[in-house]
Amino acid sequence: MKTLILSLLMLISFAVFSQNIYVLKIAVFDSYSNKPITYKEAILYNETNAVNCSFSDETGELSFVIDSIPINTDSIYFLIKTGDSLSGNTKIYVNNLNLLDSNEIGNYSVKITGFKLFTQKEYVNYCKKNGLIPRRKKTLAKDVK
Repeated sequence: MKTLILSLLMLISFAVFSQNIYVLKIAVFDSYSNKPITYKEAILYNETNAVNCSFSDETGELSFVIDSIPINTDSIYFLIKTGDSLSGNTKIYVNNLNLLDSNEIGNYSVKITGFKLFTQKEYVNYCKKNGLIPRRKKTLAKDVK
């Protein structure tokens, strides 16, 4: 009986406390000029829910941080807010991206440059080592009177 209780506690602690964090890195280029899409906001969606947002750097690279991957990954896509009415509405589905090749989707050329899996503690150490700010939970703004 003690062994059963101890093993159940171990399984529950792994299920509750060892939540994995995934970091997906993607480089995005304009498919016509082959120039990187720089300093633009991209939002990762799961159906209609925003999962994470990122800004592209000078090389056109984006990093998305995902707490959990849902069972149905067909509905995960990202949009890049370029301000251009033609390019801004292109949904780039993660399932349609080839891992080793560059992908021509709409007006973009997209390439997966990295995918990492972290535990909570490893992610905090990764942020400290690379000088990154760890993610914070979104809170609603309150009026100050």
